[in-house]
Amino acid sequence: MSESVTPEVVIVSCADGGECEVGDIGPGGGIVFYVDESAATGGRYLEAAPSGWNTGSDPSRSWSGNINTSVRTQDGIGFGAANTANIIAQNSTADRVVTKAFAYRGGGFAD
Repeated sequence: MSESVTPEVVIVSCADGGECEVGDIGPGGGIVFYVDESAATGGRYLEAAPSGWNTGSDPSRSWSGNINTSVRTQDGIGFGAANTANIIAQNSTADRVVTKAFAYRGGGFAD
C-alpha cells in the first residue's frame, strides 16, 4: 500500500509576484493604491514609492527644469508614462521630480 502525499500549497506574497490588493506592499516596494483587474500584466498594480526611496529621504524638487512653460498632460489612470515623457521632452534637467521618478527602479522594475 502506498502512502498518500498531500501537495504543499505555496502562497506567494504580493511583493514576491503574487496577487496584490490595495494596501499591500507591491513588487516595487511601494504601497499598492490601484489594482486593474482587467490587465493580465504590466500596469496591473500601481504603487506609491516607499518612504525613503531616495536613499533615506524624500526629495523636495521642482517638477521640471522649465517651470515657466506648460506641458500638455492627460488626467486619469494609464497616462502617467505619456505625461512623464512629455515633461522630459520639454526639459530633461537632471535632479528634478520627473527625471528622478523616471530613473527610479524600485524592486528592479523600470516602469
